[in-house]
Amino acid sequence: MAMRKMMMKKAAAMKKSMKSMKMAKKAMKSMKKRAMKKSAKSYKTIAGANRAVWSGKITKTKGGLKKGSLMKSKSGKIVSAKKSALGKKSMKAMKAKKAMKSMKKRAMKKTAKSYKSKRGALRAVFAGKISSSKGGLKASALMKTKSGKIVSKKMHARGKASKWIKAVNAARKALGVKGFVAIKKGSALYKKAKSLYK
Repeated sequence: MAMRKMMMKKAAAMKKSMKSMKMAKKAMKSMKKRAMKKSAKSYKTIAGANRAVWSGKITKTKGGLKKGSLMKSKSGKIVSAKKSALGKKSMKAMKAKKAMKSMKKRAMKKTAKSYKSKRGALRAVFAGKISSSKGGLKASALMKTKSGKIVSKKMHARGKASKWIKAVNAARKALGVKGFVAIKKGSALYKKAKSLYK
């Protein structure tokens, strides 16, 4: 009986020592892992190393950056303060370049020749972007029609004074025509306009 108790005690002691051994092994492993992570080389990415320096897990990054030379960006990334400042400067330079390009384009469009169509050039003259059209028309010689087209005042007046246009308008009024109607030969509108045309 006493022998059995002794055996039981020894077995319990053995189990305890085995448990403590396992615990010690686990502790050693975790310590090794922590020790391994003490250098920036152990981090797979630069962002990971930067974050580790920021949180104080390691002293400096692979490139030698310390916590003082790092900063948190608007998006939450840990980046080099120097590179961030350079990035902002380059962005400003890019914006300035874009502005210069647009200014050059505007300066290039200072003549009527640079416009693809006559209507585009006339619109530019009317808006004051260029001084005169290819034909020499200035803003004072132009007007905007009901339909929104930019036309010459002279040509507009000539069209209004046309005898045929007057005859067609009178025929439309007499027949009570509204909206678009084609003036075909032989149609009632054409015949009426022809009778009124002198």
